Formats: sequence, structure tokens, C-alpha cells
Amino acid sequence: MGRRSDGRDGARRKEWLRRWTVGVALGRWLRTLFAREVYAVPRPTVPVGEILWVCAGTMVLVNIVAALPGRSAARTRTARVLHAE
Repeated sequence: MGRRSDGRDGARRKEWLRRWTVGVALGRWLRTLFAREVYAVPRPTVPVGEILWVCAGTMVLVNIVAALPGRSAARTRTARVLHAE
């Protein structure tokens, strides 16, 4: 059974994108403020490409870890589980 759209998906995506961009901008501003306070270099030194690779790898790993218990639960017979309780 698929997920039904109630017509608000576009608004949800826009809201998520707005919050994400505001969060990134606020985080960078706070990081710069902190870096200047401790006399550190306020520019980020990690290339954006490396951050994207780490994010992509994390998403793959999280999905693999989440799929393993799901597969195990899908193979479990309901009658056996209910009888054990």
C-alpha cells in the first residue's frame, strides 16, 4: 500500500528547505563568532566535497544498519511470536 498525498508535500518540502538553509546559515555564523572569540581562523578548512562524501557514506551505513533488523522481523512468523508471549 503506497503513501497517499494530501496535497501538502510541496509545502512540507519548502518548509524543510527553509529550515535547513536557516540552520546552516545560523550554524556558520555562530561558528565564525566563536572562532573569532578564541582567535582561530574563522574560515572552514574542510572541503565541501569531503563533507558530502561523509554524509553520503553515513546515509548508506544507516540504511544498511536499519535494514538488518527489519529483514529479521519480516521473516519471523507471527504465530510463533504470539505463542512465546
